[in-house]
Amino acid sequence: MNKLFLLSGLVLLRLVVYAQTMVIDPATGLPITPTLAKQTNGLDRIIAQADLIFKGRVISSQAESNAYFPYWGNPHATKFSLITVLKGTVHTNELIFWHNTHGPQAWGGGAKPSWYQLEKGQSYLVFARNLDKEDYIFPAAPDANSRTNECRQLYRDGILRTLDAQPLANFTITNAVWYELNRLLKDTSPSNQLYAIEVLDGMSREGWWQEHGWAPGDFFDRNQVLWALLPSVTDTNEEIACRAINCFATESNAAVDLASFADTLVKVANGSPSSLCRLAAITSLSGIDGEAVSNSLAALLNDADENVRVGAVRLLPRFPKNFAETLLQKKAEDKSANVRSVVADVIGAGKFVHNIPTLAKLFADPVGKTLRYGHMDMEFLK
Repeated sequence: MNKLFLLSGLVLLRLVVYAQTMVIDPATGLPITPTLAKQTNGLDRIIAQADLIFKGRVISSQAESNAYFPYWGNPHATKFSLITVLKGTVHTNELIFWHNTHGPQAWGGGAKPSWYQLEKGQSYLVFARNLDKEDYIFPAAPDANSRTNECRQLYRDGILRTLDAQPLANFTITNAVWYELNRLLKDTSPSNQLYAIEVLDGMSREGWWQEHGWAPGDFFDRNQVLWALLPSVTDTNEEIACRAINCFATESNAAVDLASFADTLVKVANGSPSSLCRLAAITSLSGIDGEAVSNSLAALLNDADENVRVGAVRLLPRFPKNFAETLLQKKAEDKSANVRSVVADVIGAGKFVHNIPTLAKLFADPVGKTLRYGHMDMEFLK
């Protein structure tokens, strides 16, 4: 009880601190945080590289040859109707944005160049370069001065989907990115929510890579991103909830104190109607409050879904040894050969000495010892 009270207090304290640092847009109820981005990060790099940053709505997009683009990129000229210009100067309401629509089949030069499929009628935040600038595979266009209403993609990154064509008045570039992602996150469309979760997750941790989007990030403060994602862990859509819960896993949050989020994760682990969400929540807790979710884990070990049972077995080493040993012995009798094989892996990897007789029994399991196919001679192979 004292532990639960302490965790609740931590959550409340964190919410109070968070509320004091947030500025809420009265029109939308969405957070605007002036100090959200770190002082030196990937987003600063993208902003510095871009000559022009704008929000625009796609009027048309068509394939056109361009001598200054790689042949494999299948370059397209996408016409944008300008909504808001955040950096640079444009003397027209419409402009042409040149970009790849296909990536290289093989690439040995470090980060692959980005490519994009832009939809007619969809709005985007675009980070672009002028045609007179060189950038690795994009040479400068000698006639750039006569094509002032045209620009091209950055070598890597620079396109962000937005919810609609709403103008961005009085926004810094960083806040515009944060604002648009939060609007997508709060939208009713599952695809928009999943997109926002994916990008926010990636923009706030190192090592993230998205084939058609933004490079490894650390763009935003991880704690503030997790607070933004926290309401999604209880979403009624199982896919959205699971994707949000996975953002709280320890391996993605080495420098984050997850105790602030433990109360919510424990509630999901014990009370979600989705066994996949309960499993994801226990996984994300990563040993925090093991006693609080041990009953839920034991229930998941008997779930109808074989994959859930496999996932639950893999979590047992995070719990007290006596608890784990008892359940490993029981799951050695599971009807699924896959589950039994994972039990053997866990016993061996975790060096559960008391389960050695169980391991010996599993090694005697006839499943996997019988050849499914007869011997094939050379005549058959021909």
